[in-house]
Amino acid sequence: MTDEKPKTRSRSITEQQIKILWGIGRICAFPGCGEQLVHERTDADLEAVVGEMAHIIGVNGPRHDPTLSDQELNLATNLVLLCPTHHKLVDAQESTYTVEELRQWKSEQERSIRQRFDSEVKSVDFQELERVTRSLLASPGPSIADISPPLRPHEKLARNELTAEVGDMLNIGYLRFDDVKEFVSRTETIEPGFGERLAAGFREQYRKMREDALTGDAVFYALADWSAQGDESTRSKAAGVAVLVYLFTTCDIFET
Repeated sequence: MTDEKPKTRSRSITEQQIKILWGIGRICAFPGCGEQLVHERTDADLEAVVGEMAHIIGVNGPRHDPTLSDQELNLATNLVLLCPTHHKLVDAQESTYTVEELRQWKSEQERSIRQRFDSEVKSVDFQELERVTRSLLASPGPSIADISPPLRPHEKLARNELTAEVGDMLNIGYLRFDDVKEFVSRTETIEPGFGERLAAGFREQYRKMREDALTGDAVFYALADWSAQGDESTRSKAAGVAVLVYLFTTCDIFET
């Protein structure tokens, strides 16, 4: 009788879970590190991803739990973003860096990002809104005729199965709702149709993401990422989310 080799588990992380994991913030979760995991694009190159997705409970190696399915092991809730150095370290010293500790890092990382994002949203000005919206209008999608009035935000949250984490992002974005509304209104006076062209771009991106089988939080985070147009600064992401929240409330995205 021959010994059977342990089954090799799949490390396949879906695009849906990747979008949720990367969300808005991209910093190493190792305490005291704070390295940026995505660097802004330059005139010569696209943005550079230097971070890694580390499994908290390993798929085959460190901290593995054989009772969990491949799907459970590859959920965003079981992944934490680390720089390459600290990813290698935590896997090499799995007894030192436990599941409980890595989960705590992930929680602290997400809390820190929300606090930082909240602060940046409050400081977004008209100049930043102008820069972000001009980037978005560079290649807008086709205009879609108005249909029924948009759903209320809480109805969209429920229909799209958006979690409390996205609800928190929406609440932060609502802090600048009136400012974005005023910005769009002012711009409309000199550029009729500005608001509809802006909404059309988001509708088109939303449609493409749904066609790519993204749902729920993954769609929101993907739209937020798209709205920053490759600018990895928290300020640009904050401005982009402020615009996204305004459109989430006033037009028909997130209604399918």
